[in-house]
Amino acid sequence: MVDTRSGDRETQLCRCPWRKWGRWLAFVALAYLVLWGVTWLFGPNAVVRLFASHYATKTDSDGKQIPIEFHTDAKFAGEAMNFFPDPVPEVSPWCCVGSPSVLAPFLITTKFAYHLGPFAGGGGYVVFLWTPWGLYEVYHKYEWVE
Repeated sequence: MVDTRSGDRETQLCRCPWRKWGRWLAFVALAYLVLWGVTWLFGPNAVVRLFASHYATKTDSDGKQIPIEFHTDAKFAGEAMNFFPDPVPEVSPWCCVGSPSVLAPFLITTKFAYHLGPFAGGGGYVVFLWTPWGLYEVYHKYEWVE
């Protein structure tokens, strides 16, 4: 039987770095998963709130505020000029936001479309950087803009 406590120093030094690397990698993986979970908990609601506040009302030609019909978890179909929520809302003005998904910690993506009037609308894909202080647009790709 070999006593590992009183072993020579070379044997102890060979095992030690691997243990430190393993702990370090486990800590990094755990931190990544925790940050991803926090983003899943709070990020999608922040995206929906951002769109809801931005497209809450519209001012008509008389200066009156008109509420905008707002839909969440919308499904989208088509490409380019045929990119619309399915089904398309009947009443204009409207705004539809798809289900936000988390690509990685702090990165949230969603599809969206809005129609505010005859020549005011658009739709596409957007990626946000989520922080506890706010959302920052990182990338957007418009499928159509009126």
